[in-house]
Amino acid sequence: MMKYADRINHYFIKNNLKAIDVKQSSHGFVYIVTNDEHPMYRYSELNRGLLLQHDLGNNEWRDIWLGEREKQLALF
Repeated sequence: MMKYADRINHYFIKNNLKAIDVKQSSHGFVYIVTNDEHPMYRYSELNRGLLLQHDLGNNEWRDIWLGEREKQLALF
């Protein structure tokens, strides 16, 4: 299985999620299939794992900010 960003690994551990499969697309996205109810997550190689997106179905992606950006958003 392909390795993914450490910040994302910490998010999965914190939320008790297990990665089942990891694939990289030709467009620079890394797709991670998990044991979640909605199992698909993705992130762009360009943002170095600062923004994780969760597929909620019907092509609706929820943004999950990680690292410094997560701390900045908590201040608002």
